[in-house]
Amino acid sequence: MRTVAPISTLSLLALIGLSSCVKSGQKTPLVTPPLATQIAPSVETGPFIVIGHLEHRDRLQRVYVDALMELGGRLVEEDRHAKAAEVFRRVLARDELHEEALRAMMRSLAEAGERSQALRAYRAFAAKLREELDADPEEETTMLSEQLQTSA
Repeated sequence: MRTVAPISTLSLLALIGLSSCVKSGQKTPLVTPPLATQIAPSVETGPFIVIGHLEHRDRLQRVYVDALMELGGRLVEEDRHAKAAEVFRRVLARDELHEEALRAMMRSLAEAGERSQALRAYRAFAAKLREELDADPEEETTMLSEQLQTSA
């Protein structure tokens, strides 16, 4: 028996369209960021899973994360740092060890005047990375943390 997650066709097509535009370098996506922001939460209501098709689920998760990263980047370009931080936080909710998303969220939080939140996020991330992979954050991430500490 095959079970499909609760995701609408429109949501899936919108995310794939947005991701395709990102990968092709197209400036105007099929879905504008405000619409993508409205669509994306519906994807989070259930896991991306069609039982027996894990590779398809993984592909959809990558598309989803790529679309969120692009959306966050556009929000940063528009100086909407608090909203961008929320979007990057959603990436981290999907993939706790996505270091690029962590750095983007830390920068956005700092720009929004929330340096202490950015530093807390770094400490939590570093602890999780050590616990799960016995590794330290990348040098770029550590330098960003140190920069935020000294500028506070």
